[in-house]
Amino acid sequence: MVTTAPQRILLLLDEDSPVAAEAVRIAQENSAQLTALFVLDATWNDYVGHDWLSGSGSRADFIDYVQQEEEKSAERAFSRLRKLAGEAIEIQCITKVGNVVDQTRQEMEKGYDLLVASNPLRRGLERIRGNLAALCEKAPCRILLVPADI
Repeated sequence: MVTTAPQRILLLLDEDSPVAAEAVRIAQENSAQLTALFVLDATWNDYVGHDWLSGSGSRADFIDYVQQEEEKSAERAFSRLRKLAGEAIEIQCITKVGNVVDQTRQEMEKGYDLLVASNPLRRGLERIRGNLAALCEKAPCRILLVPADI
């Protein structure tokens, strides 16, 4: 099977796996555009909606705390990525809010040649859900899954 070099790469960025280094390497080798997507997982509200926190003010405090931590995590991840890439390549950084898989699939539809993601997904509640198959199903581009613990 002959495949062409990717021209547009989408990186599903997470906190601290080796996926960013692999995406930068591929982008440099192919002189490709690299877009980093960090999805702020907004599904915590549904996830904790029916547990012991439901009837208390603690639930709202917890959701606020998670949102703040998600935003800090995005800043750290983009900063690490920029340091990793240095001056070698220009990176477009995108932040979206919502379900990690849904937001990634929507972004993939914008004409990327390759998605680079961690295996297992290590972004937000996807650590628990394990929706890697949903991300790959009927994908509009090739997908490279990078082991999270290499």
